[in-house]
Amino acid sequence: MGAEEGVTIDVLPCEIEYDGPAPVTAFFRREPVPSATVPVIGQQAAGGAEADGASASVTLKAAFRGRGLTATSVPVPSGYTGVVLRHEGGMSSNTLSAVASFDRINVWAHDDRPTITNDNYLKAIAWLAVSDDLHAPI
Repeated sequence: MGAEEGVTIDVLPCEIEYDGPAPVTAFFRREPVPSATVPVIGQQAAGGAEADGASASVTLKAAFRGRGLTATSVPVPSGYTGVVLRHEGGMSSNTLSAVASFDRINVWAHDDRPTITNDNYLKAIAWLAVSDDLHAPI
């Protein structure tokens, strides 16, 4: 099976007891918040140049089960590919196959807008740039 391109990845602040495809866009509508872009450390700016180690992320808003959510939408860092994997075979198999790819991640929170200072997913993405710098040839 070839990997589907351009899927949207949403990291929600809750646990959902389901791990398959769902008609998310029919029920979960994301809306951009105007002029709410902030730098995310370790991301590349438009045009591929790094502006002080940061680039603009986008703020989104939505609601889930009647509760308001705010998201930071960040691009997958340059040089990386976002891939959704599926476990194939039985419990004794270690085979994974790519079922979709993505180029942005939406990280959602209930009360505060997710930022690098208050969200572990965004911290992990920022650390990819640090890791790249540490392992780059001198």
